Parts: sequence; C-alpha cells; structure tokens
Amino acid sequence: MTLLPLLALCPILLAVAFTDLSRLRIPNALVLAALALFAATCLTLPQDEILARLAAAGLAFLLLLPLFALRLMGGGDIKMLPAMVLFVPALHWQLFAGLFSAALVAGVVAIGLARLATDRATPTGWLAIDTPRAFPMGLSIAVAGIALTLWLALQA
Repeated sequence: MTLLPLLALCPILLAVAFTDLSRLRIPNALVLAALALFAATCLTLPQDEILARLAAAGLAFLLLLPLFALRLMGGGDIKMLPAMVLFVPALHWQLFAGLFSAALVAGVVAIGLARLATDRATPTGWLAIDTPRAFPMGLSIAVAGIALTLWLALQA
C-alpha cells in the first residue's frame, strides 16, 4: 500500500519538474493536488504513520521557511518539498534524504552543463537555463520522489 500513493503522485511530480524548469515556478495548484492526494490516501494509513508524516512535513516547512525569508529558496519549493515528504513512509525517510541530496547535486550539474552548452545571447525558452543564479529545485524534488517510487517498486 506504500507504493500506490507514490505512483499516483508521479504525474504531479513530472508537472512540478516541467513547470519549474520552464518557468522557475511551482504552481500552487500542483501543491494543492499533492495535498489532496495525500488526504485521500490517509484512509489507507495507520494513524501513527499519518501523524509521523505530518510532523515530518511540518518540520521540513519550518526548517525551509527561513531560507525563503532570506530569498535562498522559492515559495513553491518550500511548499512542495513538505508536500512530497507526506508521501514518504517513515521507514524510508533516510533513503529519501539520500535520494534528494543526490538529485540536488545531479540537478546543479545538469543545469550548469545546460547553461554552458547554450548561447547566452539566444534564449532557450527554459527559464531554469536562461536565468543565471537560479535553480529549479522542483526538478530535484520530482527526481527524488520518482526515484523513491522506483526503488520501492523494485523492492516489492
């Protein structure tokens, strides 16, 4: 039952990655869709698991909020990451943290290489590539979430 909510979340994560890459924005509608999906899947979870996930998501939000205040992270990022955390089973928090860390590094490298490979004078149409010193963290959130889903699917 752990896998089904994550599988249902994958299309939302793909949309998060696409919109963050193309517009450097994670629309509130995507965050709300993830939250609604979590609420719908709560019926299948034990109460202690729900409470643990809510606590983890709340803690993530509180830790990220100062980064938003300092303009080091965007508002969509600090909303979407805790929404993603709601879908991570408590037993797999450490795995998700590792996947997210790896996805951040891979994302920074990929965006950096894409910027190096493009002509600065001609916009690509992808704000994440065309905007210096901006990073689409939604890409890393999505990659980590999809990687967790694949990992758990392979373990089943």
